[in-house]
Amino acid sequence: MATEAVDMSRAKRRPKCEALGFMTRARSLHAAKRTQAAIADARHAVEIATASDPSVQLLALDTLLELDGTDELALQTCAVIERIERSLPDDALRAQFRESEVVQRVHGRR
Repeated sequence: MATEAVDMSRAKRRPKCEALGFMTRARSLHAAKRTQAAIADARHAVEIATASDPSVQLLALDTLLELDGTDELALQTCAVIERIERSLPDDALRAQFRESEVVQRVHGRR
C-alpha cells in the first residue's frame, strides 16, 4: 500500500504525501529486515521533503536517523529543528514544539 501511495502522490504532484509514503515504506522494509532498501527510501523521503516542507523534512530525517544515523545527519536534523522553532510565532508554540515526540527523540539520540 505504501508503494501505491507513493505512486499516486507522485502522479498528483503531492510531494509531502510522497515523502510520507516513502517514510512508511522505509519503516516497513526495515521491519522486514530489508534495511538497505529502507535506507534508500528514507533518503528519497528526505530529498523530497527538503524541497517541500520543513516539518515533513524533520519527520523524514528522523526516519533516516533511526535507520542510518550519523553525526552529520544528526546535525542536519538539529538545524531543521532550530529553523522550525525560530519560525514559530510565540513562546507557547515553541515550548510545545520542543516537547514534541519527534524533537525529544532526535535530542535523545545525541
